[in-house]
Amino acid sequence: MNVFRRRFLQSISATAGSIALAAEQEHRQKEILVWRVTGFTCVTCAVGLDTLLGRKPGVLAAHSKYPEGIVRIEYDPARISCDELKQAIQEMGFRVEPQA
Repeated sequence: MNVFRRRFLQSISATAGSIALAAEQEHRQKEILVWRVTGFTCVTCAVGLDTLLGRKPGVLAAHSKYPEGIVRIEYDPARISCDELKQAIQEMGFRVEPQA
């Protein structure tokens, strides 16, 4: 029983350490872009853009606002570039530019 408990505690400690390390790495690698989007005609455009971007590897979150024409993207630059994000948005038929 004592050996089982020790192994259990060791596995929990190892798992907690791995989770903390992964969270730290994600925090260090997260960048945020805010772009103006031209071409939204309704809220469905914004939702569709969020869905498309959310499926891209390296995109942590995407939030678009229809009336304002803005998209905010949280991403891992080690996994996806600004150019790839811009291209994905343009392939949906929208134009993007940095927010002033």
